[in-house]
Amino acid sequence: MDTDIDTELLITEVQKKSNLWDASNESYKDRDLRIKVWEEIGAFSADSRKGSQKRKNNLVSLKFYFKYV
Repeated sequence: MDTDIDTELLITEVQKKSNLWDASNESYKDRDLRIKVWEEIGAFSADSRKGSQKRKNNLVSLKFYFKYV
């Protein structure tokens, strides 16, 4: 996978979603919710930023990678 991803944007968005990283969060164990949140992060990053098609494709790939983690 190419690493042409807006890393700062990705980190900022993940920090906002504590159920992805905070084990004390009640929804941390909810796999379906985590998948939905990763999809939202991918959609936000790909749709809200004016970026290259390559970047958008990378974000979609990243979203699907984390879908199965």
